[in-house]
Parts: sequence; C-alpha cells; structure tokens
Amino acid sequence: FSTRAMSHKETTVTFWALYTSHFLQTFGDRLWQFALPILFTEVYNHSILPQAVMMFATNSAVFAMMPAFGAWIDSTNRFFVISTTIVVQNICIVISSVLLYFIGLNFDQNPPLSISF
Repeated sequence: FSTRAMSHKETTVTFWALYTSHFLQTFGDRLWQFALPILFTEVYNHSILPQAVMMFATNSAVFAMMPAFGAWIDSTNRFFVISTTIVVQNICIVISSVLLYFIGLNFDQNPPLSISF
C-alpha cells in the first residue's frame, strides 16, 4: 500500500466512482427483484404459486447458506471474495435471463389485459 496522501481531486474521483458503482449494482438488484415477479405474473397469470415458490426458495437458500458463506468470507482474501462473487452473480444473472427467455418462448407475448376501472 502507498503511504502518500490522496489529493482532494483523487479523493473526489474515488468517492464518485465508488458510489456510482454501488448505485448501479443496487439499482440492478432492486430492478431484478421488482421485475421478476411481474414477469412470472405475465407468464403464469392464473396463479401466484411461481412467485411464492421463487421467494421461498430464495429465502431458504439464504437461510441455509449464509453461515457457510460468512465463514468463507471471514477466512478468505477480500479481493478474491469480491471478484469471485461478482463473477458468480453475473453468471447467475445470465443463466436466469436465458431461462426466462425460453419460458417466454412457450407463452403468448403481451397477452391481452382484461382490467376494468
């Protein structure tokens, strides 16, 4: 590590890069959490079972795996942990997107809505 102090400009650039990166990552996660149940509703319009199963599976996986994952984080180099989790997360997003695309191929695109106000 360098012992020299960062200038005000370097600190400002680092600050904005960090917060912009965090905003984009968080926005993507929240958008995915919002859009996925809506996509399931479009595909399975007569049941909320797919949304319930998805949320149950997600929360069950978090509950079961978080202790082991936390122990791994505590015993591993932080840079390796961050790099690995970003790669795994992006791979999972690609796989989920491809699976949703294939689910969408088997159902009507933009089914008519029968909502009356």
